[in-house]
Amino acid sequence: MPLEPRAVVFDKDGTLIDREVFLGTLMKSREASVAARGLEGAVAPLRDLYGVKGDRIDPMGPLSIGHVTEELVLLAGVIYELTHRDWDTCRELARTAFLESDAALDLARATRPTPGVVELVRALHAAGFLLAVATSDLTSRALSTLELMGIEGLFASVVGADMVSERKPAPESLHVVARSLSLRPGELLMVGDSPVDVEMARRAGCPALLYAPEGSPGTSPTLSISSWSQVTVEGTAAP
Repeated sequence: MPLEPRAVVFDKDGTLIDREVFLGTLMKSREASVAARGLEGAVAPLRDLYGVKGDRIDPMGPLSIGHVTEELVLLAGVIYELTHRDWDTCRELARTAFLESDAALDLARATRPTPGVVELVRALHAAGFLLAVATSDLTSRALSTLELMGIEGLFASVVGADMVSERKPAPESLHVVARSLSLRPGELLMVGDSPVDVEMARRAGCPALLYAPEGSPGTSPTLSISSWSQVTVEGTAAP
């Protein structure tokens, strides 16, 4: 089934880069920052709340699709339950722990491109498609990730969770991308690995391509693939 969008919008975690590697590294940084504050007892319940079970991370859990403010509130709640300190103090402890863990994150180690995606991005750009990112991560970290991948100059728009008021699957991220590219939402193609990406595309009124190397997670995208090699880039972007 051919698709003829004017712009291709990629999710980041699980689509451009390996989700387990990135979020696993981020979680370890969060745990170290929390423990450094004498809150070792908060680590185990925080992992449970974030949907982290051993080395596996729930793709529909808070760490995967939650807004950073939601993650912060969960940590503050764990600190409150553990210490029974006042709520403002718990929120501030959580905030500073997040800031420290983000600053300490080894992003190069956390960035492992999915097999073949860099080549696909370059082919799409060469064919004249506008490229964008819509991610639940911070915009600054998404930009740094693209730089580490060597493809930052190919993207015309990058929209992170800090640029919208409603997280996925609300369509706001795609609306912001469309406006930044002077396009209509229907002229976009959303490419992601999660049902929330597919639902966001549906709400925005654009087609969705699901990247599902481990099989479809039970959603209804416009198209679904298990490998980037299944995508053929032909001609140029629609005028």
